[in-house]
Amino acid sequence: MKALTVRQPYAELICDGTKTLEVRSRPTTHRGPLAIHAAQTIAGGYRDDPEAQQLPRGQVVCVVEVVDSRPMTPADAVAAWVADDFDCEGMYVWVLKDPRRVVPMAAKGKLNLWQLPEEPVVLEG
Repeated sequence: MKALTVRQPYAELICDGTKTLEVRSRPTTHRGPLAIHAAQTIAGGYRDDPEAQQLPRGQVVCVVEVVDSRPMTPADAVAAWVADDFDCEGMYVWVLKDPRRVVPMAAKGKLNLWQLPEEPVVLEG
């Protein structure tokens, strides 16, 4: 299965279905299951946030479905969890659906899409 490394708290927001668009500098042709790996580092604006410090890091935390990839528009700001004044010129969103939590699986993240050595186990319910 392909995986994507995302910093916390964004990985958690994807897992709970709040963040449905992932912003990237390139589109993706990948469609279907994608494992979300929580990076070891926390996103800049959240490094001093005690709640963000408690979120899982360095592990695969969920699986989503990538259903589309398209140029970003200003209207995507809320679903992508970026500021309203974010410069979306030249950026793309990956449209994510159906997040499913998995048994946490330790892994070292990588840039871009990468291949998991084994399939994550999706939790029921």
